[in-house]
Amino acid sequence: MMYLIAVLVTLFAIVCWLATVVGLPGTWVMVVIGVLLAWLPPEEWIGDVSWGNVAALVGLALFGELIEFVASAAGVGKLGGSRRAATYAIIGSMVGALGGMFIGLPIPIPVIGSLIGSVLFGALGAATGAFFGERTIGKNIDGSMKVGLAAFVGRIFGTVGKALCAAVMAVFLIALCWWR
Repeated sequence: MMYLIAVLVTLFAIVCWLATVVGLPGTWVMVVIGVLLAWLPPEEWIGDVSWGNVAALVGLALFGELIEFVASAAGVGKLGGSRRAATYAIIGSMVGALGGMFIGLPIPIPVIGSLIGSVLFGALGAATGAFFGERTIGKNIDGSMKVGLAAFVGRIFGTVGKALCAAVMAVFLIALCWWR
């Protein structure tokens, strides 16, 4: 039974990492898994998840959120983008990331195609959303394009940074489940 739990945690950690790439809260689900394992450890558990480990997971999740927020906000805010542009960029990035995941499926490299599609289309969705957000408040095309480009770049850097934090979290959680 203890090995089954370790295998399930491993699979959940990988799925959570993938969820983070498409803009879902995978880092926080890993924190919840850590809390459950620290609070209610299974009998004859081979792993060792302590509250200190949970605190480390929370710190990594917060750091990932900070990276994503700063990267996304820095580009749009630096160019004077509106709140509407930022809101549309967030919505566009989620729609684009989910759509890109499925568009990337035919790429011959399993999983990698979906990840590339998700990151690329998430950034394109952010750019499109920011552009339309700026246009709906009457900004000119050049200014809207610049804000859209900033949203694109910010989304790429934010996603990559948060995905790296999520990867570290996944490896850490998996290691805690398999080794004492």
